[in-house]
Amino acid sequence: MLPLVAALSLVVSSASESSDAEVRAVADSYLRALTGRGDDHARELLLGGVSMDAEIFTLDSARVVSREPVRREEGDLGTVAKLMRDLDQEGRLARAKLLNTDTHASGMAVMTLSQAEASKLLEPTREKAEKFLRTYPVLSSMARVGKEIYWHPKNPIRGVLGKAGHEGRYQAELHRFSIESLEGPNKVPRQWPLRVVRFKSGAVDTGWRILPASDWSVE
Repeated sequence: MLPLVAALSLVVSSASESSDAEVRAVADSYLRALTGRGDDHARELLLGGVSMDAEIFTLDSARVVSREPVRREEGDLGTVAKLMRDLDQEGRLARAKLLNTDTHASGMAVMTLSQAEASKLLEPTREKAEKFLRTYPVLSSMARVGKEIYWHPKNPIRGVLGKAGHEGRYQAELHRFSIESLEGPNKVPRQWPLRVVRFKSGAVDTGWRILPASDWSVE
């Protein structure tokens, strides 16, 4: 009979292997849909739903060339809500200041800030983003904090967090694959990331989903 610690270790290892198999199956199903070699309904694995661009996007070929170590995280939803609220508030303030314009004689609005001044105005926003990244690196990576897409109104993580609410704990898991596709008439190889994620809280369980980087690009 196995010692208790060894038995528990075996259970955890088996669960991890099962999880990894599920994740790889999700990635493979999605890639087969993009290349027309599988069920096109696999596009529905995209977190947040299938956009028009995602519905028609196709590739001639796609294969997994590498896989990064899994990233897991547990955190407090109240803290997440505050981090996002602070970041969004600073972003709105910076945007308002950046749009402070004078009116040219022609009636056209022109920027009155230099590049250095604009960078200084954006510094508080960068600081809030860096705090989010330090506090919850996995969730903030899934939300694309620090990147332009974070501010996109269709950022799917915003919808998930809205359903999760501001109380309780969450678990986030991120698997990142590197995909190579041959594109164009000359079959030029290109590598791009494919992220398979899962978010769980008392109110939400997304299941394994493909995280779209944006509404307009597979990356």
